[in-house]
Amino acid sequence: MVRAIALVLLAAISQPTADWDQWREHRRARLLSEDGWLTLAGLYWLHEGVNDIAPLHAKFLLKNGQVTLLPKTPLRDDTDPKGPTIIRSGTQSYQIIKRADVKGD
Repeated sequence: MVRAIALVLLAAISQPTADWDQWREHRRARLLSEDGWLTLAGLYWLHEGVNDIAPLHAKFLLKNGQVTLLPKTPLRDDTDPKGPTIIRSGTQSYQIIKRADVKGD
């Protein structure tokens, strides 16, 4: 009887552990991916008006909640309608994200 209870408990514990391990591996892969949080090297808060982001060799214009890119050199973007627009310059990539109504002012 005790052995049967132990086997039932072991089976009940094994599945959540497997689920946790799978989630943890998926999370690790996302963090280490090319656009994961662990590749974040800088965070710039935009203020209303022109914002000069030196490493990008471009300026961003924030006007009435809309951001416009003002490039100094040719850039390419992926313009994927299903995801964020990612701007690339050399080996660096940039994307605009909105955090509620937080601005650099």
